[in-house]
Amino acid sequence: MATPKNFEAAFDRLFPLAENTARAVVIDPGAAEKIAVETLARAKARWDRVGAADDPTAWVLRMAMALADKTGPKPVGAEPPRRSPKEQLERVQSRAERIRARRKVGVIALVALLVGAAVTAAIALTSPSSSSKKVAATGRTTTTESTLPVFDSTTTPPETVPPTTAVTAAPATTAPAAAAATTTSLPCRNSSDPRCGPFRWDPAPGANQPITVSASTSQDGLTVTFTLRVVDPDASPIIVGDGTCNPPDFGDVGRSRCTPTCPPPGYGPWATPARQRGDRTVTYTHTYASSGSYTAHFWFASAGNPCPKNPYASTVDQPVPVTVG
Repeated sequence: MATPKNFEAAFDRLFPLAENTARAVVIDPGAAEKIAVETLARAKARWDRVGAADDPTAWVLRMAMALADKTGPKPVGAEPPRRSPKEQLERVQSRAERIRARRKVGVIALVALLVGAAVTAAIALTSPSSSSKKVAATGRTTTTESTLPVFDSTTTPPETVPPTTAVTAAPATTAPAAAAATTTSLPCRNSSDPRCGPFRWDPAPGANQPITVSASTSQDGLTVTFTLRVVDPDASPIIVGDGTCNPPDFGDVGRSRCTPTCPPPGYGPWATPARQRGDRTVTYTHTYASSGSYTAHFWFASAGNPCPKNPYASTVDQPVPVTVG
């Protein structure tokens, strides 16, 4: 599904994706909402570049995942009151303005620092590098340089050797390049650095248990109430399809399904998360235009799927047949 180039038009699609991605890592819904606001504010502050990309979704998901990783899991608190999309957009725009103002101050400070450094360098270049002293006894002028030795980054300061000790220099040897390379190691645990190699879980995770859905229906004329209990034995939270991506399909209109663009999960070894049971009951009510047999479909995911950092994440598109009238 293409993302609109206008930020306000893209917001309704990008905000839930950022929030769900963050919630997979931080777990707490309030913290996930704050991360989504910060992510979309940063996107808004540089929308001239982010919005010009083929699909800004990848940038937004990478930023949300990076902020969530930095925040880390939080204790699960009460579900915060849901703000309307208009209220969320106003929060994002206000935060974006503060980000732009801070960037302007940073640019001014950087320019002042560079100007100061240039002035200091110019003064140093115009100052004499040595001082001359008149020697009264000979009437000659001699130049005396600084008595402190100067070493650059390619010069090794000589060792001080006691006068009574004879020192024989050992022949110079060159360490193999491979040996030198092994002396430096990258911090590759839970890394986003491509130099760390292919992504892998460490330790290897166990078998993933699928989501199970138990469904029941009740009717009042042409109005049907669907009650679904969704359980994932080893991944939480359970999320549902919404108006942005994979909404409920009651079988009387065309189905709408989407596959978001997900960034790479990372590079090198990543710590395997603990199993966490997800259990959620969801109720939908729909009024059909006429009696007949229909097959409704409901999409669910666990651990913040569709872009998880969890080997136990699962998705399911659950069919529920119903006869109306």
